[in-house]
Amino acid sequence: MTDLAGENRQTEWVDGVDPSPEMFENTPWAEPSNREILEAVQRLETKFDELIELVSTAVAQIRPTIEALRENPDHTTAAFNLGIALEDLNQPADAIEAYRAALATDPRLADAHYNVARLYEKAGKKAVG
Repeated sequence: MTDLAGENRQTEWVDGVDPSPEMFENTPWAEPSNREILEAVQRLETKFDELIELVSTAVAQIRPTIEALRENPDHTTAAFNLGIALEDLNQPADAIEAYRAALATDPRLADAHYNVARLYEKAGKKAVG
């Protein structure tokens, strides 16, 4: 289906009704200001769908790491990988905590030291310990 913004979309509609742009021609939605609102809502819906896909992908990537840490809390690589995943999700405080967990089991892990320092610098703080 092509929506009012001219984009091809696969949308499931309530009760199987698939409204077409023609349905809106003689309605208040046909007025330019309302059409802009409808198009904005459709763009937001697309962004929401993209966000849902991003979160689903992130959860799929993080789940095995968390399971590895549950089985072995001293799993250095799993803690480090969790830090990377949390950083990718823009969760710097949680990423620092994961990197510090990796450092607790292997204080020589240079990449974890670097990532903690980089995140602190990005936040305008100094790393301690």
